[in-house]
Amino acid sequence: MVLVPAVVLALLSTRAGTQLNIVPSGVILSGVGDKGSYTSLFKAAEKVHGLRHFEKFDDDLLCAKQADSSFVFIKKTFPRYVGLRFRKHLQALLLKTGLGKPFQYQQMATPEFEQFAASIFKNNPSIIPTPTTNLAFLTELRSSAVVQGNPVNFEFGPSFSLIPGTKEVLLESQATLLATHSEIVARMKSMPDDLGAQYKLLLPGSVAQEMNLTRDALEAFRNYYDQEVSSLDVGIDDLLTDPIWKSTKLRRKVKDMRELKQKVPFDFDTIIGLHKEFSGNAGRVPSSDEMAALEEATLTNQYSLTIVGYAGGKEFSIILVL
Repeated sequence: MVLVPAVVLALLSTRAGTQLNIVPSGVILSGVGDKGSYTSLFKAAEKVHGLRHFEKFDDDLLCAKQADSSFVFIKKTFPRYVGLRFRKHLQALLLKTGLGKPFQYQQMATPEFEQFAASIFKNNPSIIPTPTTNLAFLTELRSSAVVQGNPVNFEFGPSFSLIPGTKEVLLESQATLLATHSEIVARMKSMPDDLGAQYKLLLPGSVAQEMNLTRDALEAFRNYYDQEVSSLDVGIDDLLTDPIWKSTKLRRKVKDMRELKQKVPFDFDTIIGLHKEFSGNAGRVPSSDEMAALEEATLTNQYSLTIVGYAGGKEFSIILVL
């Protein structure tokens, strides 16, 4: 990510007699290179009345009032916001097609999200989908915690496969599978770079002010992001009507491992077992203090989407981390 120096904007000297409109202070979060006009930001600031609550304006601009004359602006080019908007796009596609049922890549990679969709294959450069490549969605629930300062993730759910007949449809229109090392290297070089972020201050300030305002802006967006994802997850809950999803839906709502142990003991035991397995695979044995910390840890839960398809006659699955 790139930290852009503060942007100096003195006063908007729109005079009506001696009246001056003062530029609000605050932070703009956007993609690298997004310069744009500030006019839409000022208009948004004039319309926001609630405190510490994001409202959406033209071109998907988000604006929240942090204090008197202090605002946070999130432009649609900000990478985490692009990811959130893409997730909403995918969820609409999921609700339209259903789990384990086919859709075409071009339905996912619309012009607005084409670059973001292409980045999904960055870790799988040998697979090249065409616009008409058939794919399908599957889902699991990712439970995340911080244990002794280290983030840990556990992604699992009930065994759920493609709807009968979907495999045949996916095989009818497969992705291209690159066969040679030189082709894969050339493909990797041609793929777009990861989206970068920039932070701009509306008014100049000290380094400490810049860091504090940016930190507060990122925290405000994180809260907004979590609320939006939680809302989306409720939509997936409604889609998972089969009784096999009951424990997964319960796990999504728990706040910590102690509550999980009470309400979904099987999933609690699964997380404990997975942590021991992951640690063993890394060549270490978790200490009793580490396991005790895990058993008390706060949990965040979020549904992940996996796209499934075929390339060269072989099935592939890619978990979308958004």
